[in-house]
Amino acid sequence: MGGPFSRTSPAKEKEIEYGGSNCSKIQYAAALMQGWSKRVDDAFLIKPDLSEGIHLFAIFEGFKGREIARFAQLHFEEELLKNDKFEAKDYVGALQDTFLVIDRMMKTEEGRQELILLRAKDEEQVPSYYLEIASSANAVLVVEDQVFCANIGTSRTIFFKENEVKVLTADNSLKNPDEVSRVTRAGGTIESGWIDNQIVIGRALGI
Repeated sequence: MGGPFSRTSPAKEKEIEYGGSNCSKIQYAAALMQGWSKRVDDAFLIKPDLSEGIHLFAIFEGFKGREIARFAQLHFEEELLKNDKFEAKDYVGALQDTFLVIDRMMKTEEGRQELILLRAKDEEQVPSYYLEIASSANAVLVVEDQVFCANIGTSRTIFFKENEVKVLTADNSLKNPDEVSRVTRAGGTIESGWIDNQIVIGRALGI
């Protein structure tokens, strides 16, 4: 995702991971590209065989920095497995709850200190302030022959089978009148496509 353009041309080198499940026919591939940003601001989480018959795939698209995406990557699996709805097989509810838990964790003093240290690893120095940055997110659970997904922002899940293509998620985009109405009711100000001059999507982790 990245922040405002900070390069004269996009960096096209890719960070690629691929593999498969040890217990099923599930195979996966994931790639990150820096693009126009100063650094790769995104992170992915791939856990085939998360538990018996269940596989987790998630992408976190950072905005103005990678630390929110990295924080979510580091904590999402543990918080998901602890969620009561996951145990009850309410998988969409468990994914949604985990997004909320991760967001609350970031806003604690301990979470803010972890974010500062994550930013320091990128900048090779410890910043003296906490930057208001964010990440969109998309998480998918494949449970045997079913797919469950949840998203924040504009990260999408797209289903493809033979000649069928279906978008399984809805963007939290300011092109959606209902999203614009929700933002303004919550006290946000939208100007030139930006919310409070900070972000261009209606919902995100960390902001």
